[in-house]
Amino acid sequence: MWPFPWTPRYMARGERFRAFDTKFGRMGLLICEDMWHLSSSYILAMDGATTLICLSSSPGRGVTDAESLGSTIAWQKLTSTVAMFLNSRVLYCNRVGYEDGVNFWGGSEAVDPDGSTIVRAQLFEEDLVLAKLSQGALRRERIFSPMMRDENLFITMKELRRIEQGREC
Repeated sequence: MWPFPWTPRYMARGERFRAFDTKFGRMGLLICEDMWHLSSSYILAMDGATTLICLSSSPGRGVTDAESLGSTIAWQKLTSTVAMFLNSRVLYCNRVGYEDGVNFWGGSEAVDPDGSTIVRAQLFEEDLVLAKLSQGALRRERIFSPMMRDENLFITMKELRRIEQGREC
């Protein structure tokens, strides 16, 4: 069930998602595969997180025609899409280097709430990137594209309960 054979050695599956307050605003933490489950990011955003932090150990997979890795392209699309749909910043930190013959591609990045990349680390090299996160950019994006303001949690919860009850039969 675990996507990587080494994962259970270091982590166990969690039971909940909770946003938390910091001096930089409300944030939510995702670990690797959590980001691929739409409900994880959605729950944190509905809990008030305006910044999602994702720690990852994504191995390099699938060379494309553009001489890039399929896994790199997939993660970049994912972080951009999540940021855009939830009007939230995404801070993605990926492992880099080799372990047990597995290549980790790096490419950590900061993504604005409009889905644009603020800064991206080098691929396949250790790198340090710094990003200035603007509260103004967050406010402007939430005014321009009010996805979170217009989200109807009541309908979402009602429909999820309906689906859950249908599965119990």
